[in-house]
Amino acid sequence: MNIYCFFCHQSFKIDNSQNTTVIAIDVLRATSTIINALDNGAGEVIPIAEIADALALKKTYPDAILSGERKGNIIEGFQLGNSPLEFTAENIGGRRIISCTTNGTSAICAAQNAGALWLGAITNAPAVAQKLLQEGKKRVVLLCSGTCGQPSLDDVLGAGAIISHLLPDAPHIVLSDAARIALEIYKAHEHDLWQGLLASKHGRKLQSIGYEKDLLFCSQLGHNQVVPYLEKGILRK
Repeated sequence: MNIYCFFCHQSFKIDNSQNTTVIAIDVLRATSTIINALDNGAGEVIPIAEIADALALKKTYPDAILSGERKGNIIEGFQLGNSPLEFTAENIGGRRIISCTTNGTSAICAAQNAGALWLGAITNAPAVAQKLLQEGKKRVVLLCSGTCGQPSLDDVLGAGAIISHLLPDAPHIVLSDAARIALEIYKAHEHDLWQGLLASKHGRKLQSIGYEKDLLFCSQLGHNQVVPYLEKGILRK
């Protein structure tokens, strides 16, 4: 298995990727939130990059829940923000969700033409690693969302967590330099992932605007067992 890592989605080109499995990662918070939503019974999640497109899609699916954020906070007129703690079974059970975030859903949309696209985070890293091994994937791209075109420590930790859980069962994995960097950064923080997330610029911002509990949730290694996949523009588990 060959593992590649991109530290922000803008640096990844989708050309010649039909044989590639892309794992989109936005630990704080889009992929952590979508994973938790599907784990808690959401019917499906439609990732959208732009607010106007999300509002237009809401007219097609009037019963859908609009969720998303800009600058960390809920978008005006949306029903839910981007906190995984909002996506309880009581709030979303069985319903379609339209998700629009600053970085995470843009990364998902940018890679939607890959051979396969899954969602990863710290919360489902062991499950992602197990699924990769079970399906015998040969070429894997860990696609960190980044923050506004720059690498984000939280996403790199998520990528490193997946790699760390692959290695014991697949010692002959070939890591790109970027993948090896992600692994080493994860090893430096694996005994206190919450502090690792808090060390990130985005983590400190979320703490400053009242979302410290989200950091605690997103640092829970293995909390979720689902590995969402994209099919015809829709995320399912």
